[in-house]
Amino acid sequence: MKKGNLTFTIFLTVLAASLLPLLVFGFYIISFNKSLLKTEFNDKLKSYNAVISEDVNNFIEKNRISAETFLTAHAAHGTADISSFPNDINNFLDLSKHITGISFLDYRGAEVGSYGMHYGVDYADSIPLIVSTSVQNGQIYVGMIKKNPIKRTLSLTLGIPVKEGLIPGGKGAMITEFNMKSLEDELSGDLQKDFFAMIFTKSGFLIYSSDNGLATSLSSGYKDKIALLSQRAKNGETVTVSDKKYLGVLTVNQSTGWLVYTERPASVLDKFLIASVKSSLSYILGIFAAVFLFAMFMSFYFSGVFVRPVRAMTKAVKLVEEGKINELPSLPVPDNEVGVLSISFGRMLDSVKLKFDALAQDQRDLEELNQSLEIRVGSRTKELRTALNELIKKERLAAIGQMASIVSHEIKNPLAVMSNSLLLMKARLGENADPRVLKNISIIEQEIHQANGIIEEILGYARSRDQIFTVMDLSLYVREILSSFPMPQNVQVSTDFYKEQLPVRIDTEEMKQAVRNIINNSIEVMPEGGQLLFKTKFENDKAILSIRDTGPGIPKDIQEKIFAPFFTTKARGTGLGLAVVKKVAARNNVEIILQSEVGKGTQTNLLFNLHKEAL
Repeated sequence: MKKGNLTFTIFLTVLAASLLPLLVFGFYIISFNKSLLKTEFNDKLKSYNAVISEDVNNFIEKNRISAETFLTAHAAHGTADISSFPNDINNFLDLSKHITGISFLDYRGAEVGSYGMHYGVDYADSIPLIVSTSVQNGQIYVGMIKKNPIKRTLSLTLGIPVKEGLIPGGKGAMITEFNMKSLEDELSGDLQKDFFAMIFTKSGFLIYSSDNGLATSLSSGYKDKIALLSQRAKNGETVTVSDKKYLGVLTVNQSTGWLVYTERPASVLDKFLIASVKSSLSYILGIFAAVFLFAMFMSFYFSGVFVRPVRAMTKAVKLVEEGKINELPSLPVPDNEVGVLSISFGRMLDSVKLKFDALAQDQRDLEELNQSLEIRVGSRTKELRTALNELIKKERLAAIGQMASIVSHEIKNPLAVMSNSLLLMKARLGENADPRVLKNISIIEQEIHQANGIIEEILGYARSRDQIFTVMDLSLYVREILSSFPMPQNVQVSTDFYKEQLPVRIDTEEMKQAVRNIINNSIEVMPEGGQLLFKTKFENDKAILSIRDTGPGIPKDIQEKIFAPFFTTKARGTGLGLAVVKKVAARNNVEIILQSEVGKGTQTNLLFNLHKEAL
C-alpha cells in the first residue's frame, strides 16, 4: 500500500481506532490483576492467621471445659470442701494426661490443696492476679508459660473460678498446669506450604513457630523480629507487616493476649504478579495481532467495495457523456465491477426466479437442518442434565462427608466428656446411691449411646471404602444374616428359600448392612409386633431376595422419597438407613423394587445379577 492511497488511509484509521481502546484496556487489565492478586494474597494471610488464632482458642477452651467439667461433677454432689475428694482429684490427674498439676486457693489467695506429680503449680507471683480475675470477677485467668527443662516441654497455668461449697470459706480458684503439647498437635493439622506462623507473648517469649514447633526458650533467630512485632501489636486490630522479603499479618489473641504472626515470602506474590503480567501481555498481543489483521482486512474490503466501483462508474459516466450509450453493453471492462454489473443486468431478471427457487430450497434445507439440530441439542441437553444430576449427587455426598467430619469432631468430644463425667459420678456415688439418680444416669447414658449411634450412621453413609467381592449362595447368605440378627420376640420370622443355589457376586459386608437396615426399618414400623417373610427365587435371569412385613404400608407419594438422604417420617432418626441401602445397592449392581400397600404391608425386592461362572 502506498502512502496517500485511500486504501492506506482506511487502514491507518481502522488500526488507530482499534489500538487506542486496546492499550487503555490492557493497562487497566494489568493494574486490576495486580490489585486483585495483592488483595487475595493479604486475605489468605489474614485467613491463615485467623485459623492459627482459632486453634489457640480451641486449646484454651478444651482445657477450660476439662477442668470445669470436673468441678461441675463434684458441685452436683454438694461436696462440702476440697479435702473431701483428694482421691478423685488424683484419678482425674491420671485420666487427664495433659494436666500436670492442680492447686486450690480460697477467696484470700491462701492455698488449701495441691496435687500432681510436681506437687502443686508454681504460681506464687501470680496470686494477686488470680484472686482478682478468677475469685472476685469469676473469669478465666491465663497465666504465665513455663518450660520443663527435664521433659523439654512448655506448660501453661490457668485459673478457673470455683463456686461456693467446694472450698472452705466460700468462693475460690482452681489452678491447673497444662502441658502445651496438645496445642502443637492442634496447630500441626493447619500448617500450609509457603506459610510461616509464630505465637509469642508481649514480653517476648516465643511459644510456637511452624518450622520448629513448641519452643522451650527464646530463639535467637526470632529475637529481633519478635521485639519489633511486639511494638506494633494493637488489641482488636489486624496489623499488616511488610518488607522486601516477606509479607505478614499480626493480631492479638483475645483469649490469651498472645501475639499471633503469620507471614509469606514476598517472592510468592512476585511470582503470581509476573505470571499475571505475562498472561495479560500474551492476551493483549494476541488481540493486537487480531486487530492488525482486522484493520488490513477492512482496508482491502472497503477498497474493493468503494474505491474500485467509483473508478468504474466514473469511466462509465464518461462513455455516456460521449454519447456512446449503444456501445456501453459491449465495452470490454475486465475486472471492473461496474462493467460486470452492466453486462449482467440483462441476465439478472432471468436469474431472479432461479435464485428465488434456489433460495426456497435452501430455506427448506435450513429448516430440516434446524430440526436435526434441535433433536441433537435435546439429546445433548438430556445427557448434560444427567451428568449434572450425577455431579450434584457427588457434591451432596462430599458436603455430607464434610458435615459428618464436623459432627464427629464437634459433638463426639462433648459426648466423651459427658460420658467421663458420668463415670466419675457413678464411681463417686457407689453402690448405695439413690436408685432414682442411677436411673437418670442410665437414661443419660442411653441418650449418649443414641447420639453416638446417629453420628456413626452419618459417618457410615458418608464414607466409602474399597469393595471386596465374594461369590456365595444368596439363600445361605440370608440365613447367616438372620442367625446373627437380634430379632424381637413379638416379630415372627418365616422363610421360603429357593431349593437350588443362587450364586451372586457381592461385597458381603456392605450388603449385610443394607439387608439389616431393611429389617430394622420393617421392625420399627411394627411396634406392636408382626410377621417378616424372607423369600429367595430365580426369575428372568435374576436372583431375587424379597423381604415382606405386615406393617402399615407406605403411601405412594412418599415411596419415591424414602431412599433420599435425611428423609424420615419417624420422630427420631437420621433418615439415612434406606439411603445407605440405595447407595450399597448401586455399588453392588443390585436393583431395588418397592411394593407397598397402605394397611397391608411393604415388600422390598432386591434383584441380584446371577454369577453364571459359579454355576
